[in-house]
Amino acid sequence: MEAQRSLILILILLTMGMHVMAQETETSSEPLVIQLDSIVSDDKRDEVQRYIGYEDLIFRYITLPYDLSANTNQQGRFVDLGFTFLMLLPLILLLLLYKKKKVFYTLIGSLILYLAINLSYSFMLTANHGRIDNQGAYWNDFMTIGKKTFFESISIPILNAGHWLAQPFRSFGKLYSGESDGITYPILITIFLLSLLLITKVLRLSRKGYFMALIYVGFGFIWLLLSSGIIWYGFLLYPLGYVLIAYFYNDSKFGFGIAPAFLKRLSLMILVLWVIMAYVARISNINALQITDKDIIGKGIVENNIFQYSTGMINAGQARNLSYANISDALEKINSNEDLIYRVGTFFAFDIKKNTERLVMDNTLSQFLWLVKTFGDKQEIIAALKASKFRYILVDLYTQTLDKTPEKSLTQKYMLLLNTLYKNPSVQLLATDRIVEVQGVDGSITRKNGVFGDTKNDKIVKWGSYAIYEIR
Repeated sequence: MEAQRSLILILILLTMGMHVMAQETETSSEPLVIQLDSIVSDDKRDEVQRYIGYEDLIFRYITLPYDLSANTNQQGRFVDLGFTFLMLLPLILLLLLYKKKKVFYTLIGSLILYLAINLSYSFMLTANHGRIDNQGAYWNDFMTIGKKTFFESISIPILNAGHWLAQPFRSFGKLYSGESDGITYPILITIFLLSLLLITKVLRLSRKGYFMALIYVGFGFIWLLLSSGIIWYGFLLYPLGYVLIAYFYNDSKFGFGIAPAFLKRLSLMILVLWVIMAYVARISNINALQITDKDIIGKGIVENNIFQYSTGMINAGQARNLSYANISDALEKINSNEDLIYRVGTFFAFDIKKNTERLVMDNTLSQFLWLVKTFGDKQEIIAALKASKFRYILVDLYTQTLDKTPEKSLTQKYMLLLNTLYKNPSVQLLATDRIVEVQGVDGSITRKNGVFGDTKNDKIVKWGSYAIYEIR
C-alpha cells in the first residue's frame, strides 16, 4: 500500500512545475536579411499545424493531451486547458485500479513512459535565456552554465530523464512515422478500443458513470482524429471532464486508506479554485507584454481605460489611444476614405469603416512572399500594392510570435516584410506604439515611436503591438 501511494505521489509531482517563467529580453531594432530559397511557405503548416505540433505524426496525436495541459505547442490563455485534467484524471484511474495489482502497475509504468515521451518533446522557459528545447542545439551549452535558478536545477534532470526513457519511442517514430505514415490511425484505434475495454470490463461503474465515460472517450476520440489539436472544437470535453472528476471522487469507493470525505473536499476545492482562476484570467484584458511596470499586473481584471470608457469618463477615441497609443489620428485618416488596406497578422479591424470590404488579410504572409518573389525590389513591391488600389498597410508586431514551425518559415516571411518597410521611401509610418531607444552621434540617448532604429546600436525598449503605414 505504501509503495503504491509513493508511486502516485511521484507521478503527480513529475507533472507539475516543469517550466520556468521567462523574462523579456531586449531585441535589436535592425531587420535581418533573409534568403528566399530558405523559405518553405505552407499556410496549413504555419496556421493549423501549430496547434497539434511538429513532431513525427504519431507523436503529434499521442502527446496532444499533455501539450494542451502544459501549453507546449501553442501558448496563450485562449488555449489554456489547465493542470486539473493532467493531474486528476490519471489519479482517478490509479485510485480505481489499485486493488488490481497487474493492471495498477501496468498503468503506473504506462503513465511514466507517457510523461517521459512528452518531456522529451518539451522545452524550458528560463529566466535569462528564453525558450530552450529539450536536447536542442543550445541545450548542452545551457547545462554547463554554473548559475541556474532553483526551478531550472530541478527541471533539467527531469527533462533529461524523460528524454532518455523516450529514446526507443523516438527512434521508432523516426523509422516508421514522419510527416505521414500507415501506423498512426491503427494505433489510435487500438488505444480507443483498449479504453472501451477498460471502461466496460475492468472498471466497475454505475450506469450513470458508464454512460458518461463512454461519451467522454467516444467524443474525445473523434476530436483527436479530426480537430488538428484545435482546442475549441472539443469544448464538450471540458465540462464533461469536470463532471466525471466530481462524479468519480464523490461516488467511487476507493478504500485507499484516506478518508473519502477528505478526497471529496480536496478534489472539489481544486476544481472550484481552478474554475475561479480560469474565469478571472479569461475575462482579464491586461496584456503583460505591453505593461512596463510589472508591479501593476494582477491589480485589476480589466484595463482602466475600458472601465473609464464604459462609465463615460472618457470617449471612444481616448480609450483607443490608451489601448493602442497614438492610433486615433491614423485611424481617422483611414476612415476618411475607402481605399483598400493590406493587413498582416490579427491586428484589430472593428474600428475601421467598411472593414469587410476594404481589408485584405494575409496572416501567414504567403501572398506577400509571392509579391517578393515576383517583384524583388522593395519599392516595386509597394508599387504593385499601390497599383492594386491599396493605400494602407497594417502590421501586427506580434505576427512572428505565432510561428511554431521548426524551420521558422513565418518568421522569415515577417522579416522579409520588415526589410521591405525598412527605410522605404514608398511608405510612411502613420502610427505605432513601439518605442525605440536611439543613440545620437554625440552619444546621447533619446526615445521615439518607431518600428526601426537608425543604427545597429539602437534597440527596442517597448515592443508595441501595431504599426500603420501609408503607401505614398
